[in-house]
Amino acid sequence: MTDLSSHNVASSDSSGALLLLLLTIIIVGLFVFSRYYLKRLNSRHALKMMLKKENSIRDLTSYEKFQIKDSFDREIRSRHLEDYHNKSGSVGSQVFRVEGPAEQHTIKTTRGIISRYLTIGGLEVLVPTAAEPFLKDDNNDAEFVMIGDLAFVIALNESHKLIDNKTEKDQDYSSSNILGDYQNQKRLDPLILLESHDPLTGCGYFKDIKESRLLASDVTFYDINFKLLFGLYSGLIILLCGIPPLLFLIFGTLFGYTEKALIVGNDIFWDMWPFGELILFTLPISLVILIIYQLASGPGCAIIFDQTQKKVLFYDKSSEILSTDWKNLYSLVETKEWMTQYGWPMSETFLELASMDRNYDDRASIRLKFFSTSAALGAWRAIQDFMNEEIPPLESNNLKKDGHINEPDGRSEDLSVLKKTARAVLYPLLGGPIPYWLASWITQRKQQTMWRYISSLSNAQR
Repeated sequence: MTDLSSHNVASSDSSGALLLLLLTIIIVGLFVFSRYYLKRLNSRHALKMMLKKENSIRDLTSYEKFQIKDSFDREIRSRHLEDYHNKSGSVGSQVFRVEGPAEQHTIKTTRGIISRYLTIGGLEVLVPTAAEPFLKDDNNDAEFVMIGDLAFVIALNESHKLIDNKTEKDQDYSSSNILGDYQNQKRLDPLILLESHDPLTGCGYFKDIKESRLLASDVTFYDINFKLLFGLYSGLIILLCGIPPLLFLIFGTLFGYTEKALIVGNDIFWDMWPFGELILFTLPISLVILIIYQLASGPGCAIIFDQTQKKVLFYDKSSEILSTDWKNLYSLVETKEWMTQYGWPMSETFLELASMDRNYDDRASIRLKFFSTSAALGAWRAIQDFMNEEIPPLESNNLKKDGHINEPDGRSEDLSVLKKTARAVLYPLLGGPIPYWLASWITQRKQQTMWRYISSLSNAQR
């Protein structure tokens, strides 16, 4: 009896000690997080007060604002630790200066840093990855602009400048920095045929042709969403109705009861099938919801090339259409390569078409992303050929034949025998041809809606 009492007392002491340890860890954790976020709130409040008191040192040109926004959008893609990846907003017109020491604030765990931010002179700022090597512990001199409620550094210690020119030059341009970040721009002339590249007619950005007008858009509806939905339902049914009888059959066979295992497995399948039917009953409802969501999604940006009138019309979610003459169309292929904060190299190539150059705020533009400069130039050559009434730059979007899949950015995926076999096995589980039919139907409906909307706007503005 005494031994039992001693054991209970020891267990109570151990439980009490463990509970006290857990409470201590929780309290310390709450204190660390509270102190961290309180400091961050104070630094943001100090930034707001500074903007009210201090005068700007200069104003930005339209081209500078464009370049800053472009760099900011690339930078925040990898800034998850600072919680900047979801930041957005327009670039302010004024440049401010802050001086003082740089201090990095972090929350660390056994798995590494889970949150961080940087201050200069007590103000929270976003320092581009390419500028971080030029930070000093003391006496930093930084210029920044406001993008939304975030201060974005554009110049640091006279060693890093985000932008070199205040206006865009009408010529090719290339630059690089010490981190290996690279930028190359090639200006294109609509009236000078790009003979060095063959036309890329299988580009998924070219949506439809009506009479002598080509519709291009940066929105592409994939069948992947419908495939994922069918795959989810197939997986649930297999997990619920297929896996239990299959496991019973396997273990029954291993122990020499194959016949009984087949009978029992069959009984298990039919016992579970009513639940499978219930799951299948919700599939049409899920498909209807997904279709409505796809149809209701924004039309994105669109551009129409009028072969007869030699005009280019821009539609960018506004209530009006901007047009420009084909000969005056701003066209540029740009390639950028940069290193993220985590050391991962990234790159992008796009064909930019606009009503005016980047020196103007009231320009309409569209960017079509490609996997290479050659693909972007091929798409531009296809547009030129269309406007010159040579060939229509249009093939079936995401064309699938002969083991090749044309992606919207011009890539062609070669399928090996192994991949073809895997896709053949998964094909019925992912809905067979139904996802492709639904995506094609949605694309056609969206194109018809866009044609009608653009036609109505054009008629209203005449």
